[in-house]
Amino acid sequence: MPDFVGGNVKGALMQLGPEADVRVTDSSGQDRSIDDEGDWKICTHQPSPGFLLNGHVIVQERCPYGWKTVNVGGTGR
Repeated sequence: MPDFVGGNVKGALMQLGPEADVRVTDSSGQDRSIDDEGDWKICTHQPSPGFLLNGHVIVQERCPYGWKTVNVGGTGR
């Protein structure tokens, strides 16, 4: 699993490909809709970077650009 924290949702989805089971959620809990995946960055993701995917579900939390992300153990906040 690459480290996508700080990158945009669109780029991550393209890198993971259509076979990946990816769930993208709003990190604020407000369940805002995504009009353009390129306008949202990845704040956290599971599994952690370096994890072998082998069919695991990938969960990415997104936030608008301008929000601070801190990469701690493969997750940002």
